[in-house]
Amino acid sequence: MSGAIVFSIPGHRKSVENATRWLEQSKHDAVLLGLPQDLERFVQAYAQGEISEDELWNSYQLMTGLLRPLVDSLRSKLKPLLKYLSASTHRRKAEIYCYDDLATHAQSGKFAERILLLSYRGRVCSNIDLEEWRQTLVDQLRIAQSTWKRSVENLIEKTIQNVENAIFYEGLLGPLVKYLRQSGVLIRAVHMLSYWRAPLDVLRIAASLRGEAYLTKENVRRAVELHMKYLDTVVSSNDLDESEKKWAQMVSFRKGFEDDATTLS
Repeated sequence: MSGAIVFSIPGHRKSVENATRWLEQSKHDAVLLGLPQDLERFVQAYAQGEISEDELWNSYQLMTGLLRPLVDSLRSKLKPLLKYLSASTHRRKAEIYCYDDLATHAQSGKFAERILLLSYRGRVCSNIDLEEWRQTLVDQLRIAQSTWKRSVENLIEKTIQNVENAIFYEGLLGPLVKYLRQSGVLIRAVHMLSYWRAPLDVLRIAASLRGEAYLTKENVRRAVELHMKYLDTVVSSNDLDESEKKWAQMVSFRKGFEDDATTLS
């Protein structure tokens, strides 16, 4: 029977740094990353020193079609982990796999662009089109549910091949752990202490747990208003991790989302 340690890496670079330190102390036969399966051979080549970091992320951008700022954001976040994997390849014989469905990343980028446009309109015109925001979030939820299932099926297929697996996962742990256990995988979850999730992430997770009906105009309005304040904090900072710290000090997401926030760990 396969066994796995799931490292929860919500938020930004700090959670990946913490998880990587855990990984250094753990015994594992495989490391499974939430990157497209199509990128797997490039990640393996990078870990072996056969291609550069730039070549790896250029390949990712070509596959997903994401804008460069979105690629660079993910690159910055995963840098501690990839640096560790490239440095430890010759010391450990752990295999490296990628389990995400390619559409997960491609669609995520498209929705990020839509939300960026809505945010820009909100800042420039001081006008929040709640129905357009709500429809965007509904569309994102529907697509995320289908791509998530395919990614988890890929993950299960890859964990069967190994004895001890270290899984890096950015989403909500509860549904993943339940699904893996039902598939016969022995799971131990490790929560990385991180900062609060961004307002829209809180709303998305609440909607994934409670269904589309949770995306009422009132809930969307509260989340978008917090999102606009959150953007002001992020834009004024040169470091995403530092902006998260600053945001956490300024406002608590539990106000208005208290019941849902308790489910995020």
